Amino acid sequence: MQSGGVGTPSGAGTSVEEYEKAKEYLGQLAFRTGGRLYEATTLTNLADAYSKIASELREFYSLGYYPKEDRTAGKKTSIKVKVDREGVVVRTRDGYIVPKKTKISGSGSR
Repeated sequence: MQSGGVGTPSGAGTSVEEYEKAKEYLGQLAFRTGGRLYEATTLTNLADAYSKIASELREFYSLGYYPKEDRTAGKKTSIKVKVDREGVVVRTRDGYIVPKKTKISGSGSR
């Protein structure tokens, strides 16, 4: 009998070390993408985390821009967002990797 398959209970991901590693990974993911990590260590914390997430999803803006100069594909470009309003919290990522150009075919070519 195999263990650890999809839908099969296993011991993976249950040690203190694995939880700490996962917490560090998720913290870094949130930091690098401008997000936030909500910990839910109890059912009470879980309800609180969902409440905070729902609140954030109702209170955000999405911004886009076109850079003045061409950027080099594969290189990181730093960005900084500033607002001219007191009491506002801005969370963003600190930059992005410029994607390589993708050739898009017209609908008539196959």
